Amino acid sequence: MQLRFLFLSALLILSCTLIAQSVGINTQSPDFSAALHIQSNKKGLLIPTMTATERNEIIWPAPGLLVYQADKISGFFYNSGTADLPDWKKLINENLGLNGITGQTIRYNGDR
Repeated sequence: MQLRFLFLSALLILSCTLIAQSVGINTQSPDFSAALHIQSNKKGLLIPTMTATERNEIIWPAPGLLVYQADKISGFFYNSGTADLPDWKKLINENLGLNGITGQTIRYNGDR
């Protein structure tokens, strides 16, 4: 009897682990390759907004961490360095000119 209970418990834990691989918001079937799948036709995703000083005060920012900087050079910045040596880079710099919109990645470390 105890062996059967142990087997059923292990099976239940394993099935919960397999199901919980992806999280979905407004979707019943999140994409298997996504850790977070958000479905919406009328709303977007709001990334945390902060100043350059606040961004630089993040303790141990994960590589790839994305924030929106609202002051100085505004835009999306991500940590292209490591947690102990962050290297904040602006994601896209759009320049309007005769050739239209061009995007480039620029390096910007703020007020360090």
